[in-house]
Amino acid sequence: MRELSRIFLIAVVFLIVRVGTLSAADEPATQDTTDALLELLEREPGNVDTLSQLYAIYMRQGDYGEAQRYALRISEVAQENGDMHTEMLADSYIGQSWLAMDGYDSAYNYLNAAVTLWNSLDSTARTDESYNAIYTAYNGLGIYSVTIDMDFGKAIDYFCLAGRLKRFWIEPLCGILEK
Repeated sequence: MRELSRIFLIAVVFLIVRVGTLSAADEPATQDTTDALLELLEREPGNVDTLSQLYAIYMRQGDYGEAQRYALRISEVAQENGDMHTEMLADSYIGQSWLAMDGYDSAYNYLNAAVTLWNSLDSTARTDESYNAIYTAYNGLGIYSVTIDMDFGKAIDYFCLAGRLKRFWIEPLCGILEK
């Protein structure tokens, strides 16, 4: 029975991670798109949306170092502007890229920094960007918990937190867009 529950937990974690990665499939990944984004970035070096898209492209391509370079640039922009929401996003991206490069200590520190910023935000001041960041951070911490701590229960807790936040964040937005 114990083995069956462990297999069930692993299956649940896999499913949650898989569902969490589906939203990234919408983003552009062609060379033409990358070139256009790089061109746009030359004109607007502080454009966080462009930096985020480049980060996502390089993460999907497995070029984690290059992805991290764009995440670090997002952090610089956030610090220049004193923008906590963007800093949260940068921390979650940097943590995610460290996870992908097996830099687990750094990943843990950045992902927890994003959670700390989230907890310091007034709930009425949270933006779509901050919801995206905390969703990414909690999923990253879930992956960390499975990979390093081998704590499946803790991982599921993180994945469930991310799932609840995503529903809270996405479903109302979908309702607004449908009107």
